[in-house]
Amino acid sequence: MFSWAECTLFPCSAGLLILRYEARAKSHRRRTMDWWIWIVLGFGLLIIELFIPSGFFLFMVGLAGISVGTLDFFGIAGPVWFQWVLCAVLTIGYSLFIRKPLMERLHTGKVAGGSGPVGDEIVLSEDIPAGGTGQGQLRGSNWQIKNSKSVLAQKGSRHTVVQVDGITLII
Repeated sequence: MFSWAECTLFPCSAGLLILRYEARAKSHRRRTMDWWIWIVLGFGLLIIELFIPSGFFLFMVGLAGISVGTLDFFGIAGPVWFQWVLCAVLTIGYSLFIRKPLMERLHTGKVAGGSGPVGDEIVLSEDIPAGGTGQGQLRGSNWQIKNSKSVLAQKGSRHTVVQVDGITLII
């Protein structure tokens, strides 16, 4: 049962006071993970998601950890074993109901560099006879080039890449 006598004021970094309800009596204190551990682990997973994209799975686990930490802060997360189960259930729930809309909203369908060098301009490093192969430069790298035209492609001329065949660019 709620009692104002079990509430405590905690100072925080902004100079404000936070009211925290202590639902457990000091003599019957159960073993729990501190709420801030869940929060730190949750935000840690969110940061890791930035550097190692996992399709938002680490994001969902981090979000669940922050949720459990918030519930534990208010004293309603239960014992440690229940907190872990709650974290797993929230992760599954967030993955099912939040991940898909989030992926659809952020995924444009375009992959960076998806078409490769097709459509880019290449500078020939040597003369390439009709139907022959030679060398050219694209974005500062040397490439093997195949001339699909029926005329000689001269050294230094610019051509558009129309197809990629393995590691050979076709002009």
